[in-house]
Amino acid sequence: SRPLRGRSACRCEIHLRRALAGLLQRDCQQRGRGAAASAAGDLQQRVGPESGQLLRIAPPLQPDVDWLAVRGQLVDAIFRLGGGRLPAGEEPLEFKEAPCSEFGDCPEAPGAIVRRAVWEISVRVNASFVLALNSTGFLSPADSAPLDRETLVIYHSGHYPSCDRCAIFDDDGVIQWLNGLGYDVMHLQMPLFMCNYVESMRCDHSFFKEFEEAGAPTMRFFLEPVVLAVNFALGKLGYKRVFMTGLSGGGWTTTMLPAFDPRISLSMPVAGSMPCDFRHTSWDFEQLCDQSWAQIANYTSLYVLAALEPSRASVQILHQADPCCFHACHRHKRIADYNAWVATQAAGHFSTSVTDGDRHIVSLADRAVIAAALEHWSSSDATQPAPS
Repeated sequence: SRPLRGRSACRCEIHLRRALAGLLQRDCQQRGRGAAASAAGDLQQRVGPESGQLLRIAPPLQPDVDWLAVRGQLVDAIFRLGGGRLPAGEEPLEFKEAPCSEFGDCPEAPGAIVRRAVWEISVRVNASFVLALNSTGFLSPADSAPLDRETLVIYHSGHYPSCDRCAIFDDDGVIQWLNGLGYDVMHLQMPLFMCNYVESMRCDHSFFKEFEEAGAPTMRFFLEPVVLAVNFALGKLGYKRVFMTGLSGGGWTTTMLPAFDPRISLSMPVAGSMPCDFRHTSWDFEQLCDQSWAQIANYTSLYVLAALEPSRASVQILHQADPCCFHACHRHKRIADYNAWVATQAAGHFSTSVTDGDRHIVSLADRAVIAAALEHWSSSDATQPAPS
């Protein structure tokens, strides 16, 4: 039988979500409660609140913020090109089409035809040393004629558990699901993980710490590949708009990019961040609240910037009892509070959807939210209220 696509697939996901809701409805899972308890303790001096009361946390947000100025400062802090300029490159070192099994591990669909793009990111550490790492992306086409020929969806897989496995698709099947909905997908991966794995450096982002402390702009390794992919998609591949989603570290990347690159008109980060005063404990190096970029724009600011313009939207997805990252257990009131504040600052749409579940995956409920958002903002009349 033919896979459901477009509106039919979206309705199917929504009905399935409603059916599952009755099975999954519960108070927080024990793991969620444990995370809430531990988060208030031994790491509070490192992560601190966004109100600026503890060590090296961005100062409180003030009314009448010049958000375009904040965006420019954020871009300069990350890329250090001056003038609020993003990297201008677009052509990858390689852009090759072949069965995915030629490029890496894809037991889910060994005969699938994908295109591999490889960009080099080079950062000068000092006068005599430049750190250069490759960043790999895989463009997988819609299963049949694209539902939307003008839209590319970027999926960022984050901190993949099998970090040295060069996987073309994600284990949750999200990329193939998006292809089945009728979207072309560019799969991007974290530095040092998956197809970007470097044996001598392992899968540890603290590797970048000594270079960051030496003054090198190491955040470029995390964020520049997405900018270059957007440049390539819009400048060479013929796409007219770019949407983005990702899980965990990929959700964090999906939170960061739209804040400073308004060409990403719809972002849907999954389990990717919370404001620092939620006292989360499993931050990775690049995500820490005392990073130099976070002194300019804390997480709440990033949410505003991702939905700053009227035509843009960001739908944050959190899990009620996520055992890893950013659970929503007993936090709904505080989540609603930062949503309300963002709404006073952003002309576009920002919302948080909390889905049931206690697994760190892109769940069926998450997919229902993503499918509804894709359908709504892919339409020509996306200025109408978002689906509830």
